[in-house]
Amino acid sequence: MITQTEIANRLKVTNSTVSYILNGKRPVSWPLAVKLAKEFPGKDVVGWKNATPEELWKAFSSMESGIKQNKKKNKKSERTQGPPAKITSGDQSI
Repeated sequence: MITQTEIANRLKVTNSTVSYILNGKRPVSWPLAVKLAKEFPGKDVVGWKNATPEELWKAFSSMESGIKQNKKKNKKSERTQGPPAKITSGDQSI
């Protein structure tokens, strides 16, 4: 599960900003709406400005999926690379 700290870091906002908007205590600011529109192109800036906490939770949950997919891709590429090659120097293996 993605943390509020990870969300804040990715959007370059404070942890408290993420907490306030997810709990409906503050509306999404215009600068944050611009960042959200870049991160999630399914909505425009005005759509993110008017987003409900539920819509924000859903969007942030999809961020988690992207992170998990990247981790899976990295693990898969590590498996397909094979064992490291031995480096030899003369008659000795290093």
